[in-house]
Amino acid sequence: MALIIYPADNYDSFVSVANANAYIGSYTTFTTEWTALTDTQKEVFLRIATDRINDVVDSTLLTASDCLSKSCSLMAVRDLVFEISSAVNPNNGLISKEKVGDIEVNYYQGQASKVNGRNTNPFPSAVVTCLNSYGANLTTTGLATATLVRG
Repeated sequence: MALIIYPADNYDSFVSVANANAYIGSYTTFTTEWTALTDTQKEVFLRIATDRINDVVDSTLLTASDCLSKSCSLMAVRDLVFEISSAVNPNNGLISKEKVGDIEVNYYQGQASKVNGRNTNPFPSAVVTCLNSYGANLTTTGLATATLVRG
């Protein structure tokens, strides 16, 4: 199913696959990982990123912009590379040590991070200013937090 791009009604992405490819190629070092996906797989990551953006911004402030398209692209590739939406490898989860009776297991966490061995923050610092301009409340200190404050 092809993406419906904002500002169209019932949109499901802020960016097309072609434009996401260009942003990711220009602004990240993850081009190889992204280009390995099919267009259908890329669309899924772009939809997830769009949903995350919509969860933290004030929709009444939205306008079609390069910063929204770029943010959606950067969040989609970050999700892919850091497996934010994936639970494929249980050793990347919250459990780092498990003990049952006399048996004790320590799980290797792979990527270094402050939170359970994974970088699970879907909002890279490069998107904070853009999304905050649309009413999000993101910070760049430590791990970003996303809180939508509705008045």
